[in-house]
Amino acid sequence: MHILVVVFFHHLSVGRVVIHSTAHHSLFMDTAHFNTVTDSNIDLLSKAIKSTIRQRGTAFVAIDTEFSGLGKEIPNIKAKDMHIRYQALRSVVMEYALMALGMSFFVKSSLDSVQTKKRAKVDPSLDKEQIESYIVYNYHFFLNCQTPYKVDPQSLVFLVKNGYDIHRQLKDGVAFIPGLTHNRKSQEEYEKSVNRTITHENRILREIIQELVKSRQLSIVVHNGLLDLMFLYHSLYEPLPESLDIFISDLADMFPGGIYDTKYTAEYLDAEESTFLSYIYRKYERLEKKKSGPNELVIQVMKPIVIEDEHHKKKNKKNKPRQRHKKSEEAGYCVVYASRGYCAWDTACEFSHDLDVILDAHLGEKTERAVRDAVMQESEAPKRTDEQETYHSACFDAFMTGYVHACQGRKMREGAEKNGSENRLYLMGKDIPLHVNRQVYKQPSINHVDRMSSTNKIQCIQN
Repeated sequence: MHILVVVFFHHLSVGRVVIHSTAHHSLFMDTAHFNTVTDSNIDLLSKAIKSTIRQRGTAFVAIDTEFSGLGKEIPNIKAKDMHIRYQALRSVVMEYALMALGMSFFVKSSLDSVQTKKRAKVDPSLDKEQIESYIVYNYHFFLNCQTPYKVDPQSLVFLVKNGYDIHRQLKDGVAFIPGLTHNRKSQEEYEKSVNRTITHENRILREIIQELVKSRQLSIVVHNGLLDLMFLYHSLYEPLPESLDIFISDLADMFPGGIYDTKYTAEYLDAEESTFLSYIYRKYERLEKKKSGPNELVIQVMKPIVIEDEHHKKKNKKNKPRQRHKKSEEAGYCVVYASRGYCAWDTACEFSHDLDVILDAHLGEKTERAVRDAVMQESEAPKRTDEQETYHSACFDAFMTGYVHACQGRKMREGAEKNGSENRLYLMGKDIPLHVNRQVYKQPSINHVDRMSSTNKIQCIQN
């Protein structure tokens, strides 16, 4: 089976926002085009996002977040007892802030689409009924928390080194107020103390999350995503419950379409050598393009919206002392990065962090880099633009997570692994996942029940 990634940009005009029209084909997705969501366009783009959520063919949404710190100083964030760990992680969410949100919507497209027909024409042996085709909508939200929060300098340095524009986040980020309950009196009392613009932006963000909950069919896909889900819940839905059991009950009730964690699947079901996101993304992409035959599976990923953006990112690199490591010398690449997806020496590391070099060694190949460079040159792959991102940005990580899930999803449909991956979240330092299911002895939180009740009443009135 083979996954072909097709990039296609569709012309679209929303209000006064001009959206480009272009097309390009590439086997290598080093960058993924996306829509930057800020305080100036949230009104327009929220309508497109809600429309995508309501679309019948929307299969799943991959989510990734960035926050102002990991709370390394907080005790018990890796406690063996999950109830103790949850309390520690809850403290992290309460003290730090959500800074960016990446969302990638994977929408199943028609088997009669133009690209599918072209693919079938090139390979007559291809069974059209086995083609799995997706349109992907990528969004990157700059978020601006309106309550005091902690900042971890190391976390910010990491984000900035990977292209995050903190100046733009503070200047153009969409305002939100974490920890607000759905209770109308509580909201009205708090909103009196802030200006109307903040109140408006906060409501729009919450309406997007509420739309996800209302869909009742979308799967939610994350990579090592427990903390992502906790930040998302507290920042844009309801205050985090004090109990882990209640939080899990809420999650299960919010997303009956299932929650999938690609890191859990990669590590415990697929037994991958390394499971950090960019590694498995590049590995799956590389392996899939080599497979062919009458039963090959083609995933068609189309990016239809690219908004004009005059903002330009700049990166500054400084020379640092170089690291020497015997195992890395023998391997020819940084073994620390290959294992964890992170190296403390970053760009100053003496050894390669290139995933192609690492994968060549792991897969026993030597010519892949040369082949890749030749294909990239031949296909005239797009250069980096303002609407493109790389590893460790919320939007591109969300896209990679969705792509990996699409690859892993075939095994779910082909075998018995579906029951082993749905509603299981990866836990660091634990041999078993966190099961997301409705707790028999624990009811969902009162805040969640009230919100769902209110939503159902509105839907009944609208119908």
